This record gives sequence, structure tokens and C-alpha cells, in this order.
Amino acid sequence: MKPETIINFDHDGDIAPIVKEWASQEGYKERNRNDGFTTYKKGTGFLVAPMFFAYRQNGRKVEAKAWIYANIIARLGSLFILPKFMHVESGGFRGVVPRKMGRAAVNRLLERLKQAPIP
Repeated sequence: MKPETIINFDHDGDIAPIVKEWASQEGYKERNRNDGFTTYKKGTGFLVAPMFFAYRQNGRKVEAKAWIYANIIARLGSLFILPKFMHVESGGFRGVVPRKMGRAAVNRLLERLKQAPIP
């Protein structure tokens, strides 16, 4: 299983205000900035695995990624069937609910940015 979903696209103009508005509406909180990526996180891992979204923009080029983090409690409960990091694309049985939730949230952002959804 891939550890993250990677999305690359071109966009005219700065996407930061769009991402900030989306994050606020979806309940994502800005976490940190590493390697030029601005990272957002939703959830604590208590009921559902935390969902992450990160992006960086260089001119028109946007690189984004989305992933789910399964903490040790979730992994132990699944007898370590769940990997620590999971992509949000559909398919497979591991982490179906949090992956579906993360994919739906990111697809709402991609729709605002006039990009194709994550399948």
C-alpha cells in the first residue's frame, strides 16, 4: 500500500487562500511547514485515524499529497494489518473509513481548484 496520494497540477494564482478557507471549513488545522510544504491535519486519532494534507506551490506548479496516519493503538487493534501511513485513494480493505473520509475532503478542495478528483 502506498504511504500517500500524490497530486500534481498547474494552477493560475496562489492557492493558499483557497486551501486555508477549505481547511477551516473541513476542520483541518495548519501544523507545520517542512521542505516548502504547508501541512494540515484533521483529527486526533481517538475515534478515526488523523488525516493529513500538504501542498507546496512554485509558480503555476502545485504538488500536493494526502495521507492517513494509523497510530499504534489502531495498528495493534488490527494486529498490525494497518500500515502506519496510508494513501486516500479507493481500493483495498485496509483503513477504508478514514481513507474514504480523507479522500472526500480532499476532493472538495480539488473541486474548488477545478482539478480532477482522486478516484
